[in-house]
Amino acid sequence: MSLSVYHYTEDVTSPSAYGKLWRTSNLRILWEIPGGVQAVEFDYSLSPSKAYDFYNRYLGTRIIVADHVCDRPVAEAWIYGIAISPVGCRVLCKGPWFRHFDEFDDTAYSLNQSSSTVIKTSLTNFVPILSSDQTHIEETSFTLNATGTWDLSTYGLYPGDLITKLASMSNSSLNQWNYWVKSAPFVGTDPQAPVAYFEEQVNDGTYAWEVLRADLAQDGFTQERNIEDLSNNVLVLYRDIVDNEQALTSWSADTTSQDDFWLREIVLSGGEMVPDGATYYRDLMLAKYKDPQLKRSFTVAAPYLRDSAGHHKPLWYPIKDGGGYLRIRDLYADAAAFDASWDRKRVGQIMTAEYDDAQYSLRVSLDTTDNRVDALLAQLGLL
Repeated sequence: MSLSVYHYTEDVTSPSAYGKLWRTSNLRILWEIPGGVQAVEFDYSLSPSKAYDFYNRYLGTRIIVADHVCDRPVAEAWIYGIAISPVGCRVLCKGPWFRHFDEFDDTAYSLNQSSSTVIKTSLTNFVPILSSDQTHIEETSFTLNATGTWDLSTYGLYPGDLITKLASMSNSSLNQWNYWVKSAPFVGTDPQAPVAYFEEQVNDGTYAWEVLRADLAQDGFTQERNIEDLSNNVLVLYRDIVDNEQALTSWSADTTSQDDFWLREIVLSGGEMVPDGATYYRDLMLAKYKDPQLKRSFTVAAPYLRDSAGHHKPLWYPIKDGGGYLRIRDLYADAAAFDASWDRKRVGQIMTAEYDDAQYSLRVSLDTTDNRVDALLAQLGLL
């Protein structure tokens, strides 16, 4: 069971198919929060003359990666680089998240609307490759809570940067908010515009994926809890959007963490923020980093993983379905492992997933992004 690569025109509104790329190999897909699919790369076997023709003609066109089910793409991306290779071409693609950095948002936003509303407006006006379906952009209930406007007209701000900034402000629940893009179902054989998701991290007992220790590569660690990023006294330096002056929050401390470990202080830069947003950002970072983090990435080398219903699924399904929460069921015996979606010990939200079709393996990082994917990112010019 493997994946197939299909070639389309750039247009997401009325796509036209060039056809299936029949002799592809060494397919790799990188998925990461924020954004979703970051990169796709593969080898395409061609004669020298056809390789040069492909190299010369098809930059900017769209690639669709599909599986045997053909209900929705596993991944989609646009060709940003084509290199002539001994076998034909090495094709380097970037996913929909990179298209959030095409146009500058120059809107003057009223500061009495919610962060979710601002994100929806920015996507509608400045990310034309996305679907108009915004039902999966959940409401943060965080109003920017100030008079006046947040005027971006002087220099502009990429929608991708705007989303990252607003997600960092969280809300009064102090849960992390994550943004990604997921491919829409096919209509017939035609791919559709991808759909934006913006959701709050939960801890309600649900999980999407499950593996056993025996499913992991034998030369790897299962998990590592790490206090390298420990922070239990936090302050945020920011520039107030309203009066355009530098400001500071007060310090916020967690004495339990300080008693368990020691005092670890950090000053964070928030850039442009409103005061409430800077306070929420401070408290979100304290809530997250006062405890040890799941730092270790691991590779699933089994033929499949399991969904929450116990059904076997191919290893690329967390990418296809937009991430989710994963647990190692038998890391050690503890009834609490079945109670929480995110406990920083056995269960965590997938932040990075890298699928290698040649090796049929899935590398996963929970809670924090995987610093070992930098080689692929560097190849694609994303660092």
